[in-house]
This record gives sequence, structure tokens and C-alpha cells, in this order.
Amino acid sequence: MRQLLLARIGSQLPEEANLCIDVIDRSDGTSTLSLTWKHVLLDAKGAELLLTALARLGEEPPVEVAPAQTAPETVGNASWRGRMERASTIGHRLNELKEPGFRSLGGPIPRRAGPRYEVMTLDGRDARRILERAEQFSGVFAQTAFFLACAIRAHHAIFTKRRETAGSFVASIPMQTLRKGAGGPVFQNHLSILFFGLGCDQVQDLKAMTKVLREQLADMLRSRLDQSWTIGLDLARRVPSPILMRLIRKRFGGEIASFFHSFTGPFAPEVRTLFGADVRNAYHAPAVAQPPGTGIFVGEHGSRINVTLSWREGSLTEHEASCMLASLRDDFLGLDDAGSRVAAEGLPAGLG
Repeated sequence: MRQLLLARIGSQLPEEANLCIDVIDRSDGTSTLSLTWKHVLLDAKGAELLLTALARLGEEPPVEVAPAQTAPETVGNASWRGRMERASTIGHRLNELKEPGFRSLGGPIPRRAGPRYEVMTLDGRDARRILERAEQFSGVFAQTAFFLACAIRAHHAIFTKRRETAGSFVASIPMQTLRKGAGGPVFQNHLSILFFGLGCDQVQDLKAMTKVLREQLADMLRSRLDQSWTIGLDLARRVPSPILMRLIRKRFGGEIASFFHSFTGPFAPEVRTLFGADVRNAYHAPAVAQPPGTGIFVGEHGSRINVTLSWREGSLTEHEASCMLASLRDDFLGLDDAGSRVAAEGLPAGLG
């Protein structure tokens, strides 16, 4: 099953399709539903909204959704000048992160390589322990700082095993622009971006580095950098994606980031049944670009914490991927507990 789904993720969708839904029956009597889509159509939040809408089919009368209300686009030199000035603050933040230089595990040279991923699911006592530590280390409203800190340490562990140095770590994370609980339009970008930076000399103390990342998050939100990125991304829609990536890579000496990361919090929490079947798990498994070649994505569904490690062939070996997941697990739990229940499933973006 995993090879079939990797082939789906790694191949181009049919020319006429923007979204494919696959259902695969498993030997244990369960099924896996996989959604694969072009990112121009949906982001992860849009996919979650789509899953929620599918789960409601047949359970309640269809509800007419009013078109999204958007502010009229302003025109004229003054308006454009203001938007460009706001977007320019993005460049100032990226310049702050240029020195010292950073490296990704995949390296700065773009190459075509097949996608790989592993999904680690932690349940019950372990999941509760992880969320308690996240809240203890970074507060109830900034748990992403804890998970980002663990992701940095997992990458640092692989650089150490390779007897190499990362220089520093620069990670991009998506920021949700759709307020919590809002339905919102499915086919719309709901994300902004923020960039975090940390020196290699700061990775020894997990609690201290979480505090630094939390402070960076607070500073960027106070300066409304997430809104600047929203404006910048809106302007960038007028620029072909390859050109935009080339501009970012030029600023960072060929790199984009040390790795990609996200913590979604609860993922598809309302999806408890789908087409009459009970849903046991749901998670997001993005295919990452090369560079940077690796990404760590964390989310919750019910009583489970799902960790997706995604990489491009050549960026990690299978052994390194196992070591990275072990590092994450140990940091998440704060101890090496051999009796903890960990299920490595190897499923793609979808439902199990």
C-alpha cells in the first residue's frame, strides 16, 4: 500500500485533475482514504475543511455558504506603495537570518528525487505527556515553539552523525490566517509564513531554545510580520513560482530553509466518521521540495499525536530517518521510555 501511495504523491496528477481521492483496502479489514491535490488548489487547511464537508454529506441538510467577503482591491500608486512597503519588512527579516549561513541536509542544489516519508503515531499516555510538555515549555498559546525546537534538535542530531555542521538553523512555519472554528472557503489560501532562526550553540538546552523561539514568535506577531507575509504572498501570485523561489534561494546562497515544519494542532477534529465508517486517524503528509529536502509536520487527531517525517531521496538515508524520529520521540517525551506505545504507520496524507 505504501508504495502505491508514494507513487501517487511522487507522480504528476492527471492533466485534467487538480484533486485525486484514492481508497485502499487493507489486510486488517480497514481502509485508507488518501487525498492528493495540487497546491494551487488547496492548502492544508483547505483540505481539512474539505474532509469536514465530506464527513457531513448525508448527515445533515446542505447549507448554502455565502461567497467569501473580501475587501475591494485598492489601486493607485499610493496603495501599491503602501503594500510594497509592508512587504519589504519581509526582506529585513530574511536579511537578519542570513548570517551565519545555514545548510539543509539535502543541500542547496535542486534535483529531481522521489518523495519518502514515515508517520510516527503516539497515543494515550504518551500523547498526553507530549502536550503537557509543550504547554509547560512554551505556553498554551505558543506550543509550536516546543515542536519546532524538537525538530531543530532532530536535524542537528543528523548533522552530528554526519560529522558536519549546519552553521545555524533557519526554519519556515505556516501561520493560520483563518480564525479558529471558522468554516471559511475551502478553495482559498489560509496561510501566512514566519521564519525562525537559531544558532547551533543553542541546541543543547531544549527548554532554553524553546523560550528563544517563543520570544521570536511574539516579536514577529507584535510587528505584524505575519500580515506582511500575507501581503507579500498576495503580490507574489503575479510572479511565477520558479522565479519567486529563485529570488529566495539567491538571498540564502542557494538554500530556502534548513527544513520545513508545521504544528497544526488538532487536525480534522470534527471528522469522526466518513461515509458511515469510523475514522481512527487523520494527518497531513506534505511532499517537500529539494532544497531543503526534509520536513517535519506534527498534528493531533483525537487522542493521537501524528509526526510525519517527509524527505526527498538523497537527502536522508533510511537509517537517518529512523534516528531523526527517535530523536523527536525522546525530546517529545523527555525520556527514553522503551515501553511507550509508538506506531510507525507509513501512510500518506489521509485517513486511516
